Amino acid sequence: MKIYSLYLYQKGADGKMKLVDSANDFNDIGFLYRKNAIEICDFAAQQMADGSNMNTYITAEENKFLISMYRMRPNVAILIAVDKEYPSRAAFNILREIGTEYETNHLQFPNGKSAVMKKAIVEYQNPANADKIKKIQENLDDIQKIMVTNLEEAIGRGQKINELAEKSEHLSESSKMFLRDSKKLNRCCG
Repeated sequence: MKIYSLYLYQKGADGKMKLVDSANDFNDIGFLYRKNAIEICDFAAQQMADGSNMNTYITAEENKFLISMYRMRPNVAILIAVDKEYPSRAAFNILREIGTEYETNHLQFPNGKSAVMKKAIVEYQNPANADKIKKIQENLDDIQKIMVTNLEEAIGRGQKINELAEKSEHLSESSKMFLRDSKKLNRCCG
């Protein structure tokens, strides 16, 4: 699972979508194919940014890449290029995070660059880091395993308690018989 590129486009004065910021990591693609892969992603991202409506989430497949786009405003589009194994929910979470940062900074980035884009290309290579719901689900799964173990141990203790209660009843009956027998012996010998 890999994030290859992130793009942020904004509509310019001429009405065309212009690339505002991008980040990419094609290091795991062979040197001979790398330039071609970058061109494929760049071209597909530009085409998607040019032809979509507001508030849409779109994913397109191009060669071995999935390119997802979030159009948060009529004039702003954020795109991510990932491999086919990267979860779409995590990809869209990254796009929303970049969009939130962009809106928070009044549709511009400090120093012209996005801090989230740089962070995402490194930190979110593992989709679990980008997908908070998946993290919560993993935590719930861990908690469930612990609870099952605790319940099994408690049930095991409960069985031991039942065994002790049965032994206690048996001991009580035995002691009553011993008491009766000893009273009989005391009467006849006494």
